[in-house]
Amino acid sequence: MTPERADVDMTVGNETDRTYKMKERRIKDFAYGIEAIGQAVYKILMTQRYSYAIYDRNYGIELNDLIGADRHYVCAVLKGRVEDALLYDSRIKAIKNWALTVGKAYILAEFTVETELGDADISNRFDI
Repeated sequence: MTPERADVDMTVGNETDRTYKMKERRIKDFAYGIEAIGQAVYKILMTQRYSYAIYDRNYGIELNDLIGADRHYVCAVLKGRVEDALLYDSRIKAIKNWALTVGKAYILAEFTVETELGDADISNRFDI
């Protein structure tokens, strides 16, 4: 005898503006509002897309194919990949004010994330 399945609403809701605060590689307290969105940006940019079954296939960023690639090529495609990854979060409206700094083994991306709660300045280092 198979159990009966109750109808379950599987619609995706909006992300919360309250989450656990990560600090010094530990969870300490809670993050709210724009700080929670900034933390979500950090988590999205640190997660390789398609690598973890726990995440939706649209969560994260695709970077593996950029490792070892020409720096000019990486700079040309990085902006689009960051925007693609971040705009999946419904709280993020736009990414603006881009600045890329090319190092020997990394690219530092600095940009502003426009959200429904205000703007957040983001600085993220991509080791590529």
